Amino acid sequence: MPGFPNVFRLLSLSMLVIGIQSLAAGEFERDYKASGTWPGSSQELKQFPILDLLKGGLVPEGWHEKVRAVITEPTLSARGLAEVFNCDPATYEWLLENPHHAVTMWKMLGAKCSGIEMESPGNFYSRESSGNNIQFHLITDRDGLKVWYAHGVGKPAALLPAIPVQAVIVMQYQESVINKSVKQQMTVYAKTESKAAAMVSKAFGSSTTGMMEKTVGQMQMFFGALPWYLERNPERAENLLKATLVRKETPRPFALKP
Repeated sequence: MPGFPNVFRLLSLSMLVIGIQSLAAGEFERDYKASGTWPGSSQELKQFPILDLLKGGLVPEGWHEKVRAVITEPTLSARGLAEVFNCDPATYEWLLENPHHAVTMWKMLGAKCSGIEMESPGNFYSRESSGNNIQFHLITDRDGLKVWYAHGVGKPAALLPAIPVQAVIVMQYQESVINKSVKQQMTVYAKTESKAAAMVSKAFGSSTTGMMEKTVGQMQMFFGALPWYLERNPERAENLLKATLVRKETPRPFALKP
């Protein structure tokens, strides 16, 4: 069984969104050659074009300045592999729009995940006693393109203070209903203030770039491996979906705003 990374964070582990530590033994033991970011996915040579998010109405005008501040001068950025895998495209799309449900199903499969809660459709948050407090918003919801803007504070390590972070997460994808497959590729831009960036750089050194690339791979696995697994295990998929949809959402006393 392939090893799974400890955490899924933005900006070199400073902004915690989701963590996948381990799965029950045998869950992903398949006769696959892992050529993508996880077993079951295959790397595609043809990549998606790099988008100019500030043109063509890709991002709503109300979010332009926040997105511009991150993507024009990111502290760190990374792009994942273009990869293809088999799954039900409708399930994949649903999980992109409902990451809190994806977390629930990952946990039922045995993964250790940090919580994500939905405040309102398209608006989510992750809060932890360790000091991570992240809010993120699905600001572009189109067929073939999802863009999230995230902001908050996170702790890159236990002995370091929490630092402010902003991020833009871009998921490009193509779906084939006939072949029951999805091709995806994610780009992440993350930014923090100069003093915080210097602190993170000093703590992690040259490994920050590698960690960022690994983070993007983990994020692609989070969204891709789950619908792939559900497609291969239809009997278990039905039970997971039922258990997830009856989960009671707890209202929160604050609203997320741009």
